[in-house]
Amino acid sequence: MQNNLHIIALTGNSSSGIRTLLSRLANPLPIAWIGLKRSYQYSGLNCLLTTLEARRFSDHQQPEVIVLVCDAFCLEQGLHQLKELLSLEQVREQGIPLILCVSSWEEAESKGICIDMTLLQDVLQIPVVPYSAHSREQLDDVKAAIHYSLQPAKQKEFYYQCLDFSPGKLARECTLHTGAGCLKHNPFIDCIAACPLTSWLLLLAVLYSMLRLFF
Repeated sequence: MQNNLHIIALTGNSSSGIRTLLSRLANPLPIAWIGLKRSYQYSGLNCLLTTLEARRFSDHQQPEVIVLVCDAFCLEQGLHQLKELLSLEQVREQGIPLILCVSSWEEAESKGICIDMTLLQDVLQIPVVPYSAHSREQLDDVKAAIHYSLQPAKQKEFYYQCLDFSPGKLARECTLHTGAGCLKHNPFIDCIAACPLTSWLLLLAVLYSMLRLFF
């Protein structure tokens, strides 16, 4: 903590939406990209936001919470960055809370790329927050996740000694490609369609109903 400010580090690729998130979290200021700092207040806590590259984290600039912003279209790349962060000695040994913020998820869903956020969170055991630049509610969700991670009683949840995962495998398991938007499937209808006998019976029933309309 610095001057009663909780230091929150945002990191991720420049194309992941990190600057948009930073601007939405706090009032924009014309400062350079690396080392950019802004502050905001949430639920009685004063937070100082800083955008730093993972390799630039140092002892004298150690954040209390790290928010990794990951583009939904590049989930595997984001998970590789997450694993890189978890390999940092100060993160693992001191249990610095990590939050995975998945941006552009609504656009991804509209193009048939659906991410199972619940499965991601269950495997990673860290807060996973979907974020859309146009949603005030989801912006509040990001702030709430940061606030949650800053609570002393929650610090013990962020010890990563046993956490190990394959970014590629996890990305594949959590991503569903539908090709035409994310539609909810009815398991009962899917079961009928998968059975040849019931499919023929259903087709005959439809044809019979059509014949009754014309004759």
